[in-house]
Amino acid sequence: MRVVYFGIYLLVVFLLGSCRKKAPEDILSPSKMEEILYDYHIAQAMGQLSDSADYNTKLYSEAVFKKYDITEADFDKSMVHYSRHADELYKIYQKLNERFGSSVNSSKLSTGHTIVGTDTTIVWSGNSLNLLSANGRNHLDFDIPVDSTVQAGSQLIMRFYTQWIYHEGEKSAILNLTIHYANDSTVVMTRNIYDSGEQTLSLWVGDTPIRFINGFVYQVATWATRPKLLVISQPMFLCINPKKGDKTENEQQKSKADSTESKKAKSSEQQIQDSLLNIDKEHSKQNHFK
Repeated sequence: MRVVYFGIYLLVVFLLGSCRKKAPEDILSPSKMEEILYDYHIAQAMGQLSDSADYNTKLYSEAVFKKYDITEADFDKSMVHYSRHADELYKIYQKLNERFGSSVNSSKLSTGHTIVGTDTTIVWSGNSLNLLSANGRNHLDFDIPVDSTVQAGSQLIMRFYTQWIYHEGEKSAILNLTIHYANDSTVVMTRNIYDSGEQTLSLWVGDTPIRFINGFVYQVATWATRPKLLVISQPMFLCINPKKGDKTENEQQKSKADSTESKKAKSSEQQIQDSLLNIDKEHSKQNHFK
């Protein structure tokens, strides 16, 4: 009788095992997909750094496919599979976030860090890599605390990079920032996002102190059978403080600066570009490719 029960037990185990869903043989394994996506996202970011972004992005992506001896069709087919199995895809991106996060930490681009040679401080930084999906989580929320780093006359900048993995449909997302002031008033700022690469939204700090800032990035996309993924990388909130002797925005509005002197002064836009360029220089010191 024990032999019969044992035989039934083995049969049940076998049947349960055979019922488990297995990925087709032509689908890349999760571990290999992780390696490919790691290099793929770096390639996408590198491609956006030049004027010929579309051409270079495709060129760098093809180099990644060649490195792993796969075709773009192989990659696309696997992405379709994993986008239909969101839990597996998010596990892959959790590991990617840890890997990219260690790179950012090693370059000291973390909260409270002041960029060398600038008056820019990183007020807040989020996960290095964030995945939004039309078939899964389609929004990224963030709460940004404000401390003594932020002063009257400071310029605040929300900054991150976007990469779209789409085969069809319009690429669209919305960035929303809500600024909460000490007098209980609020200001809402929004920006529509349609392209890949660097995204920024900035504001000046007036005389009324800011208590905190929160917001979100929302992917505007309906459910789809083919992948509609938006990757948000390196989100951070920056503060550019005015140099000693500089006038605040209100003071500048009250007094007319001499036209000759104003030409000599560096524009606020140029200050932003210089500060962001210094961040990119620090981050580019990482050797991502092995």
